[in-house]
Amino acid sequence: LDTSALFDFSKTDLSARYDAAIDAGVELYDYLVQIKQGEPFDYEFSLDEGPGITTPEELRYALDRLTKKGVKVAFIAPNVGFEKRLDYRLPDGMPGLEARVKEMAVIAADYGALLDFHSGSDKSSLTYQTISKAAGGKIKLKVSGKLQLILSEVLADLDPEFFNEWWDYTLISAKAEADAGSSVAVEYVKMVEDRRQAQGAGFTRLPQDRFFTDFSFGMVGAKDEKGNFLHRDRFYSLKPEVQAEYTRRVRDYVVKLAEDLGVRRK
Repeated sequence: LDTSALFDFSKTDLSARYDAAIDAGVELYDYLVQIKQGEPFDYEFSLDEGPGITTPEELRYALDRLTKKGVKVAFIAPNVGFEKRLDYRLPDGMPGLEARVKEMAVIAADYGALLDFHSGSDKSSLTYQTISKAAGGKIKLKVSGKLQLILSEVLADLDPEFFNEWWDYTLISAKAEADAGSSVAVEYVKMVEDRRQAQGAGFTRLPQDRFFTDFSFGMVGAKDEKGNFLHRDRFYSLKPEVQAEYTRRVRDYVVKLAEDLGVRRK
């Protein structure tokens, strides 16, 4: 059933808001098709970084335009109100979230796509259960940042020298972002400096410091002028006891996440 005729896609605001991004997405998709040379791949289009909550109408507009321009979208990521390291807290609560996700899941399915939820870490079991139920269990959840933060927690416990170096590197990076005008970095650097002043000699570096949770990827991805990773090998050659504990914690996290989403072993 083609339901696109029921929606008015001629609205100027939608065109002005999304057409440039859609055209860029089409260009990227065509480039991937060219370099893949027939090898299958999954393409995702993200609306998550938009300034407001994605409406079902906006989702359909983007999918309709992309499809008509020859793009096969496997995943589409709307802004459903998720925030990094915070549970869902919009005034509409779980009923509102469930209603919007359910409607958007139907729209995505009309175009052969699945919804992807960015900033998917650190949500309550109820939130995970709600989005999974609303989408009929057909969802993609982005939690990659959480796995890196789990590693930082393990290092803080078992290899504090490595963690402290990572923390210090990240603080320098965050201060550079603050100096460059990032209001978020300014806020987070102030938070840790206030804690340092309050704790004095008892101050300890924590993986939960907000500047670290938001900027810790910098050391992991740092490269030299030739594009070679500067520190990547250290993150992939952990001490045996660190690797074992990290594996255990990641396994426990993924199993709990799967249970919350209603994933069952076959």
